[in-house]
Amino acid sequence: MVPAAAPANRRIDPRWQLPSHPGQPIQHLARTLNIGLPAARVLYNRGYHEPFSAQNFLTPDLTLLHDPFLLLGMDRAVARLVRAIEQKEQILIYGDYDVDGTSSVVILKKAIDLAGGLAEYRVPHRLREGYGMRPEVLEEAAGRGVKLVISVDTGIRAADVVRAATVLGVDMIITDHHLPDDDVPPAVAVLNPNQVGCPYPEKNLCGAGVTFKLIQALLQRLAWPEAKARRMIESFLKLVAIATVADVVPLTGENRVIVKIGLSGLDRVANPGLRALLDVAGFNEGKAPSAGQVAFRVAPRINAAGRMANASDVIEMFLTGDMDKARDLATQLHELNQTRQQTEQEIVAEVLAMCDENPIAADQFALVFSK
Repeated sequence: MVPAAAPANRRIDPRWQLPSHPGQPIQHLARTLNIGLPAARVLYNRGYHEPFSAQNFLTPDLTLLHDPFLLLGMDRAVARLVRAIEQKEQILIYGDYDVDGTSSVVILKKAIDLAGGLAEYRVPHRLREGYGMRPEVLEEAAGRGVKLVISVDTGIRAADVVRAATVLGVDMIITDHHLPDDDVPPAVAVLNPNQVGCPYPEKNLCGAGVTFKLIQALLQRLAWPEAKARRMIESFLKLVAIATVADVVPLTGENRVIVKIGLSGLDRVANPGLRALLDVAGFNEGKAPSAGQVAFRVAPRINAAGRMANASDVIEMFLTGDMDKARDLATQLHELNQTRQQTEQEIVAEVLAMCDENPIAADQFALVFSK
């Protein structure tokens, strides 16, 4: 979409509205936190009036993560997942092909594997299959004996697919963050902070954030030693942080905690796939990317697979323990991203040429091109 030029006779008069600054509270904030007055003003104007809340914003820790069992349906979801793990049922994780979806698949599969369960995954091909869960995939899975399917970053509007799965004898757990329709899927459990009646305080989680809450609840139910559970949570938050930034959700509240802790851990990465991805993006060991750098240098390389080829390559990269394979896959993603950039440049050039051939009228606010 190319914005049209404003008519020559249209004039916009800027009107600045500057907030008033109560001097004493801001000075108290600056002194208590040992920060400059400009930073204290910004914090105050964003609602952080007390040093305690401002300090939590600046240096969040794991204690600020909300109780995952506040999510409506979490008790049922964890009970069914634990039963599948204990009985060695084959679990199918059904995800989306973007950063949010592929990250969700990776962290949930790793969590289930660590808990002793059996999990496989399926991510649709963007061009051949399109977005969302497909009934024929669930039918094929049921034929192989799959009894539990967990959707990640998808499924909240797939009520008909869930009904069909139920007829096949397949239980489903839906984890999603997209706005639900009136027809909520009749799954064993639906985890979505935006569904009616869900008391969860953070409504802006991305898909990986919701998946992470299921993992957090699973770890609590398994009663792992605190130190072990903490290490696992910190490890998962690295990918959840990347997904949170990539999905462009507000980086406030619990998302702020996730991103701050997750990105701070990217300077020391043991996972071969994540290490290789950061290397091709220009972040060597000891250097962690900022949220802006994740958005423009890390996330596009992950998204390139789903847009130009097969998103399963991303998942394989993060799941492999082979450093050479991880580097090969990361290099492929890097090259796919370059191809994507070139393709976008060609599309933009084509659109601009069409604009030159068809001048924009003064009463047109935008032009929409499709192909």
